[in-house]
Amino acid sequence: TAGRPQPLAELADRLRERARAISPVRRLAPTRGRLLITSFGFDDSGGGTTVPRLAAKELERRGWEVTVFSAATRPTPSGAPYERSEQEIDGVRVIGIHNRPHGLFDLGHPDRELNDPAISTAFAAELDRFRPDVVHFHNLHNLGAALIDETVTRGIPSCFTTHNYWLICPRAYLIDGAGRICAGPGDGARCAACVGHHDPAAHQRRLAQIRTIAERGLGSILAVSEAVRTALIGAGYDPSLVDVVRQAMPQEREIWETLGRDRPRGRRGEKLVVAFLGSAYPHKGPQLLVDAAQRTEAEIEVRILGEVPPQFARALR
Repeated sequence: TAGRPQPLAELADRLRERARAISPVRRLAPTRGRLLITSFGFDDSGGGTTVPRLAAKELERRGWEVTVFSAATRPTPSGAPYERSEQEIDGVRVIGIHNRPHGLFDLGHPDRELNDPAISTAFAAELDRFRPDVVHFHNLHNLGAALIDETVTRGIPSCFTTHNYWLICPRAYLIDGAGRICAGPGDGARCAACVGHHDPAAHQRRLAQIRTIAERGLGSILAVSEAVRTALIGAGYDPSLVDVVRQAMPQEREIWETLGRDRPRGRRGEKLVVAFLGSAYPHKGPQLLVDAAQRTEAEIEVRILGEVPPQFARALR
């Protein structure tokens, strides 16, 4: 009303105080940094997907601002090629690229594994939008090695975690189509026959260029075991680039604390129970466990717990 003083300054101060009181402290506090992770899928099964998902959520909880750029596993209703989606899951911003012409692996298109232009363009736009301080590549299959170059041109440090052998093997597991263990790619030419492709030179190019891109662009390749590190070095990777960082999930510690820590050692006269936990696929090796059980004289019980394709389950039985 006319002549009445309006306490707008005091009101604004009170509203700001209320906003600070009800807003999550994590959102108000400055972040520890911006991290961009790549992965195959996000809310999907498989260790190569579970590890980056759990890492993204935990780092977000610790104060990082995390975006995941993923090769999405589910098609969208529109079916539009390379359709982009965006959602927030437990504080993590997840970007998905859907409806790609390749599913899990892209065996017949080695050059597209080097660079799928539509995906590289989408990734470059995300780098410019999000401006991460660091990029952690968890898988590049279905995304392309050229994503590493996009970080290099922007001066963004990056590393790569090996959830499989994709860096040197189009099938990613050094196992051929019949389930036999491969002796290695050599110069890459032998990969063509393995995947039924007509162009050995393209697979030579795939191996050489992925290695070149990785060595000039990555600060480190984080191998999950000494065996993986040895395989990469045998395929020509610089030993100084490859470090061993063993993976461990919280569930493993819980299992050990519950079942293993307090058990007496050297027990005799008991049936040995061996559990395989997780996705039971041929490249995971549960068939080796079954075969070993047939050769063991002592009483042993094998339990396979997790996702098992029906045909493979029959073979295991």
